[in-house]
Amino acid sequence: MAAYKGIQGYSVQKLSSDPGTLGNVKGQLWYNSASGKFKIGTIGAGAWASGGDLNTQKTGCRGSGTVTAGLVTMDSTPISGPTELYDGTSWTEVTDLTTGRYAGSVFGTQTATVCATGGTPNGVANVEIWNGTGWTETTDVTTPRRFDFGVGTTTAGMIYGGQNGGYLGNCEQWNGVGWTEVADLNYPRASMGGAGTTTAAIAFGGYPPASGSPNLAMEDWDGTSWTQGVDLNGFNYNPGAAGNATAAIKIGGGGGTTTQVETYNGSSWTEVAALTNGIDDGAGLGNDGSTTALIAGGNAPHPGVLVEEWNSAPATAKVVTVS
Repeated sequence: MAAYKGIQGYSVQKLSSDPGTLGNVKGQLWYNSASGKFKIGTIGAGAWASGGDLNTQKTGCRGSGTVTAGLVTMDSTPISGPTELYDGTSWTEVTDLTTGRYAGSVFGTQTATVCATGGTPNGVANVEIWNGTGWTETTDVTTPRRFDFGVGTTTAGMIYGGQNGGYLGNCEQWNGVGWTEVADLNYPRASMGGAGTTTAAIAFGGYPPASGSPNLAMEDWDGTSWTQGVDLNGFNYNPGAAGNATAAIKIGGGGGTTTQVETYNGSSWTEVAALTNGIDDGAGLGNDGSTTALIAGGNAPHPGVLVEEWNSAPATAKVVTVS
């Protein structure tokens, strides 16, 4: 019979206590000398739960912040700029965008957010900044668009992809004052998901299909250029998205019938618990990895006010028993 080291490539460690960060030792075995037991790092299945409903229906909306301090804005039905803030339980309506629109890029925090581009219905270049109490117009992007994706903060942000007549690969970076064009995506696309910062980001899914097949393709941004990444398990467009470049989550999408959810750990995508309701073109929130996330509004076979919240199961140290 093969030894554990021969199978796993490393020996069983002897530790005086369980590792402090159990999520980093999923599937690993160790011996706890204090308890005199062998243990293994395990992670259970995550789950979705209903959150507080939005006050008004929003389709083509986008969001920023976290599941306990979030912001959602924009709407396509009708084209407008309603904005709501979330405290983890309920939503509060605040000042509307100056320019109503849908499916633009929204990134930042609940008190400092950039809303760039969007449809009116054609793609626009407008950019507004939220300071916690109101929206202020600022420098336009170089290329008008809609159905693009944005990441970052009010002083270091980035938008990529989108649609303005044709599909775009254009990528622009924001420094708090103006926009600078940088390297394009390898696959021009719109209605994609994404996550990250100006120095480490990902783009995945969207339209059009790459090379005549469903667009499963992901691209990685390293601060200078885009390279091909790991494919999704299932094609999707207009998904909710949250997280960062090494711990992201893709939520629903695909015309309101898709409940599929996938998480990314920096090397592969894994299907996890499905949404209760199919949600397409809604707002994904959450920037602390794939541990917690939220999707709000969007197209679905129900009023676009629903909110679902994701909580991944915590890592645990399971005692290994032999019968």
